[in-house]
Amino acid sequence: MNSELTLRGITKSADAANKLVQVHDSSQEKKEVFGADASAKFMRDDFGIDYVKEYGFKIDIHLKIGVEAFLE
Repeated sequence: MNSELTLRGITKSADAANKLVQVHDSSQEKKEVFGADASAKFMRDDFGIDYVKEYGFKIDIHLKIGVEAFLE
């Protein structure tokens, strides 16, 4: 899945993957709950963030986001 990511006012395409983890009833809240994971990979220097690149530090980023929410 292609997504856009904006950092420091620069918008670029980022390879992203989204995955629905689970949907279940919460016994505590008495509501339906869902969980999802999203991840994206990008290079820091594409957004003008190249601090310590000249020293050999990796500039690739793997962003992972986990979400859990109640359905109303």
